[in-house]
Formats: sequence, C-alpha cells, structure tokens
Amino acid sequence: MDSYYNAMSDSAELLSDKTLKRLGTIFIELYVEEIEKYLEKDEKERVRKRNVYLQKRKAQGLMTIDQVAEWAPQYSFEIQRTIRYIGMKIIDENESVEKAHAILKIWSDALQAITSPKPSPPPTLKSWWLYRWNRFKQRTYK
Repeated sequence: MDSYYNAMSDSAELLSDKTLKRLGTIFIELYVEEIEKYLEKDEKERVRKRNVYLQKRKAQGLMTIDQVAEWAPQYSFEIQRTIRYIGMKIIDENESVEKAHAILKIWSDALQAITSPKPSPPPTLKSWWLYRWNRFKQRTYK
C-alpha cells in the first residue's frame, strides 16, 4: 500500500486524504473566526439597543417602582407596581412621557376604583320613609 502512495504523482496528492483534511481544518478555522466576528458585532449592537431602550424607559419613569412613585404618589404600592407592569407591556418606548403618564393614570384610577370602591352614602330620612311607605302599601293593598 505504501508503494501505491509513493508511486503517485504530485498532482494526485492534491486530492489526498491528508491534503483534504488540512483544507477542511483551515476552512473550519476561518469559518469559526468569521462567525465569532459576526456574533461579536451582533452582541455589541444588541447591547447598544438594550441600553437605548432602558434609557427611554428610564426617561418615561417606568424602570422601577420608585420611579413610578415619583410621578404617581397618590396611588398605593400595589397599583404603582401594576401600572409599571402595564406601562412596560403596552406603552411604546418612543411614546412621550406626558402621554404615557396620562394613559397610566387613567389605568390607575380604574384600578383604584376596582380595588377600593367608595362606600355608599348613608340612607337619608326621605329614602327610609319611601321604603316604609312602599312596604305599608304592599301590606294594605292585597
């Protein structure tokens, strides 16, 4: 077998297993280098976009519950936490600060009305007499 390979011409060595393996290794190394460059560039772009996004959210006052508490102190902690979540999910990061706060204050008012409704006013003397009169009529007009 050794004599077979020794008898081959130089041009036959171009397609030998050793040469093909070496070419494959070089190709893979170059491919990995290019992929790493691409991923590094992509990672830098992703980090840059994330930083821009976080800056916009910070300007809107939605990054932390403490920021929400600065522009919406009249609401409870639970409502502040909820409107922060709603704001992060439905408000676009390019939305103006005033508009975002106005939208979220509407949500806050609705949530506050649901979670802590105002007690009904005490009955008046007129309503009590009307109730008694209707009961009297029902008993007497059978």
